[in-house]
Amino acid sequence: MTTRSDKLTLRTMRPGEEEELAGTGFRSFRSGERELWLRNVFKDNPYLDAEDTMVVTIGGRIAGHASGYRLTMSLMGKDVPVRGIAAVAVVPEFRRRGVADALLVGLHRQMRRRGEALSMLYAFRMSFYRKFGYGVVEWVDHARVAPARLPGSPLRK
Repeated sequence: MTTRSDKLTLRTMRPGEEEELAGTGFRSFRSGERELWLRNVFKDNPYLDAEDTMVVTIGGRIAGHASGYRLTMSLMGKDVPVRGIAAVAVVPEFRRRGVADALLVGLHRQMRRRGEALSMLYAFRMSFYRKFGYGVVEWVDHARVAPARLPGSPLRK
């Protein structure tokens, strides 16, 4: 599926793009490891097929991508399909150009065509996702703890 506008091209991920998209995800978030992106998101993920990842290109270059994991949740005692929106990544040089908006709109259109009614995500900023109809379903309590008070762990740094 491809949708064109003046500057953005929206399509699904193509087989063989895993390496490039892992690099895009790593550059977008500037955390973790590139190999984790490759392995956990694009290669060894039983909840994600190539067509479940939307890609935006600008001028033939990958500007960003977002995935819709195929999950199941229990709702009132019944298992129902739900999309877990994840890895919404926009590389720094293409930010503030509507890339993330196009990715979310593309994933939602794909879900509607498939008859999938529910999606969830962990919002980096609620104000961004609210315009797409997302809201808070669970409150989070924040606690301040000095690092020295935490148990020993290699992740402690």
